[in-house]
Amino acid sequence: MHSISKSPGVYVLVFYLSRKTAITFDRKGAQHKFLPGWYLYVGSACGPGGLDRRLTRPKRQRNDGKRMHWNVDYFRERALLCEIWYSANADSNVEHQWAKALMELPSATAPVAKFGASDCRAKCPSHFFHAPDRPSTAVFRKTLASRSCSTEVFVEFIKEPRRTKKVECGLQREYFDGRRFLELRRRVATESKSPLCEWSSLAKHCPARQLAEQIATQTKTSFPKLKRAIQFATAVDSLIEHCGESVLPVLFDPVRPQSRVAVLRLSRTSDVRQRHRINGVSRGGSDPLPHNPTIRFSIR
Repeated sequence: MHSISKSPGVYVLVFYLSRKTAITFDRKGAQHKFLPGWYLYVGSACGPGGLDRRLTRPKRQRNDGKRMHWNVDYFRERALLCEIWYSANADSNVEHQWAKALMELPSATAPVAKFGASDCRAKCPSHFFHAPDRPSTAVFRKTLASRSCSTEVFVEFIKEPRRTKKVECGLQREYFDGRRFLELRRRVATESKSPLCEWSSLAKHCPARQLAEQIATQTKTSFPKLKRAIQFATAVDSLIEHCGESVLPVLFDPVRPQSRVAVLRLSRTSDVRQRHRINGVSRGGSDPLPHNPTIRFSIR
């Protein structure tokens, strides 16, 4: 059903590291210690075969016969490759724009200076970043848009980490379950050269419904449960579009969690009201909304 473009492009490898790990790089024995969490490595594919050929490499490991060359190869041996974000683009400057956008993600840091950017002419401090929470492509696209960059970013899901409370829980888990469908839908709709609006309905016999049922079967979940996750992820992405990256820390705050129903209701209100409420909650306040039960956004 899917093949990555053979055109030149830019990509991000999304890794998960379950525990603090010391990793030795190259034959010189240089070693760095990495905290648990999510790691993102940005690179470009400009050689023969483009993205398709370049992105087969990180899927393989040393046991598969891969020769170790880049620092990210050594990191890949210890970390789980979960996702690949990519976009076909022949502009060599896009890689640096993506690196700058990743630096702007919430709580993102560069754990190793010049990692993946030792020969970077744009003088990027790094092309490798750490984030304590799972990164969202909706937030990434929002950041790219703020930098006047193309937001045509697609996702290939490789493998999910074993679910624990440290990985994701509650509404955060539901969001990423729904996000998996939204990303696959975006990719399949583009491949079929159909407008995304034609893939919005989950009614019987519609293409989006058929795709959702396939995903439900693959992930061994029920369609009604996946549908709830899709609805929730759509609501969250709508809030991100209108309010920016500050949405996720508010919605998934373990100390002051929001209710699922309140999030859905808020997503149906105006963008002005959404920003007003999200900003109020992020400041630790409890700004009141009009007493309309259809738009109430409660804090539990």
